[in-house]
Amino acid sequence: MSPYPFALSLNAAIQVSADADGYCLAPEGADASPGVISSMVTLPSLTGMGDALAQLREGGATATALVQALIDRQGAAAGEQLAATLQQLDQRGWLNYAVLPLAIAEPLV
Repeated sequence: MSPYPFALSLNAAIQVSADADGYCLAPEGADASPGVISSMVTLPSLTGMGDALAQLREGGATATALVQALIDRQGAAAGEQLAATLQQLDQRGWLNYAVLPLAIAEPLV
């Protein structure tokens, strides 16, 4: 992942499903059977993890902001797990990056 403050969003082709054990991220149309684990990324069902994934789907938050929000709600271990997962998602090409606005120009009238 880039150390610069880019806004992250989850690629639209990645589906997020939730169950009692946690969250599963997989490409749309991927076989989610137990034998095809390599096409999936799983996260535990922790307080705040669903919110972090929702923010990731919406876009607009930096990796640092997502991780810090989870640390504030669930602790450092959960934040580290989310940071490692974001790294995995980036390596798979499942994240989109956007430049945060640095300035807003207003026309002089």
